[in-house]
Amino acid sequence: MRDQDFRLLELIASINNLDDNYERRKYYILNRQHLTDYNMVYVDLENGNDHASHLNDFVEMDYDFNSLFYSNRIMVMNQEVLFNDSYYQPSYIIYQVCISLDLNIVSLLKEYKDVEKCEDEVLSKVIQICKEKCCAFDIMPYVIENFLKNPKKQGLDDLSIADIRKFEEMFPYKDSRLSFRTVDIDTRMNQLLTMYRSDWFKEMCVTLYNDIYQLEYIYLLAIIHIFFKYNKLSGVNKFDKFMEFCANEIRAFHPCACNLAKLFYGNQNLRFFKKIQKSNKNIIASIENMAWDLFHLRFMEKSVELSHPNKEIVMVPIFITKDKGLNEIRKAYQLKCLFQNLKTGEVIASYYMNSITEKYIKKYFNRNSIRERMESEHDFNKLSKKLEQMIIEDISD
Repeated sequence: MRDQDFRLLELIASINNLDDNYERRKYYILNRQHLTDYNMVYVDLENGNDHASHLNDFVEMDYDFNSLFYSNRIMVMNQEVLFNDSYYQPSYIIYQVCISLDLNIVSLLKEYKDVEKCEDEVLSKVIQICKEKCCAFDIMPYVIENFLKNPKKQGLDDLSIADIRKFEEMFPYKDSRLSFRTVDIDTRMNQLLTMYRSDWFKEMCVTLYNDIYQLEYIYLLAIIHIFFKYNKLSGVNKFDKFMEFCANEIRAFHPCACNLAKLFYGNQNLRFFKKIQKSNKNIIASIENMAWDLFHLRFMEKSVELSHPNKEIVMVPIFITKDKGLNEIRKAYQLKCLFQNLKTGEVIASYYMNSITEKYIKKYFNRNSIRERMESEHDFNKLSKKLEQMIIEDISD
């Protein structure tokens, strides 16, 4: 990496590590020119006023909901405010809430012909809130999972199309480009089906599978293999083994995976990992399902990148689930703050948990280690098969 790249990472880390919002913005202003040189914009998630307070409507429900952002405080400073000499000038940003339901809730909804008479009291309230708020209903994870299960039909058999129409009728789409006016259902379905049948959408599904699901699956396999293989080691030592495995085998680190490993090795009673037992003869299938759950959380990051081109409309994704185990581990995936490149739209995420401490940075993120990983080959299909076999051997011992 070039020296200026390390300078950028150093600046981001320094700003992120300041918990006091006033000090964070003050430090940003002092170093603003350096970030401007990289065309980087700082997105502040704790700007004092909680414009996403309506998310608290979900708090008292029996269902869990995962906001991508820690404590549901979602603040984004737009370009005008960011480059203004006075950081006291208020920003005016529209928040487009993006609701995503897990597939268990989707299955529940299929049981009801009339969602207004839904027999599940909590689910009825979720539907009511989603309808009352200006929300876009995000069915992308559902469509992508269906597509990957049946690529030839692109996940669009008659039942899937009927499901999508039901979802869109429940949550009428309000187009931010049309001052949030509701799009009629036939127009909306035509737009969606045209998109889902396009070549670029197929390419996007494959890309998301490779970039998110497959990596989440590999990290999970590695976490679980080390849990079985080194079962007598302490949680700290298991985590050391995991970091070593990321460096030598996966040849990549993702902060969320590291956070998840640290949570699990510190508490083996986490609900999310309840099926990780040597007695589970279908353990690989269980891990695959777990990876799809994590795909939902990681996919939420992509939703943020769908912000309106003028940066005044920000997507605020939340994920509603009945899976308490998934909600239990959400802090491993929650954002503390973001940096966004104005030219490319690339988002650099900083997570609330920080398992990659200075000890690991010195060992695995020096110039030589980074260069070696960047120059190495990555055959994730081969690695996933290797890890699956290792886990089967682990539980056979």
